[in-house]
Amino acid sequence: MAMTKASKYPPEFGQKVDRDKVNIDLMKKWIAGKIEAIMEKDDDIVIDMCYNMLDVKEPDIAGIYDMLEGFLGRAACTKFCKELWNLMLSAQNSPIGVPKELLEAKKLQLQQEQGRHSNDARGLRLTRFAGIQGRRRQSPPTGQGTTRHG
Repeated sequence: MAMTKASKYPPEFGQKVDRDKVNIDLMKKWIAGKIEAIMEKDDDIVIDMCYNMLDVKEPDIAGIYDMLEGFLGRAACTKFCKELWNLMLSAQNSPIGVPKELLEAKKLQLQQEQGRHSNDARGLRLTRFAGIQGRRRQSPPTGQGTTRHG
């Protein structure tokens, strides 16, 4: 049984994206990172092919899928393209052209880093405090064991 073109692709691929409403530089960074992770290497040719296919007013995700499938494999390509397209759809609806999912991920990352820095600083303060307490215990009490020679 032959698949029709419409059934080959996920339903979200039928939605149009206006590239002018998307922060494409941010999306390119995301694309490069994802393709490198999938391919387990830096492949500028595949990444640039994807960039070039996005460099039109209304990118064709089905065309991007068809082009990338041979490089990424069917399952990875489907996952990548669905994620890319959902991010592009989200970005075009954002006043700043950034997908809310990437904003949320960045916000979470910053909170985790802030927490880590806070924990590092708290740990450093505790270490310093413990060091001060340790020195106090090691030094002889005032007036005992110390004599002045004059």
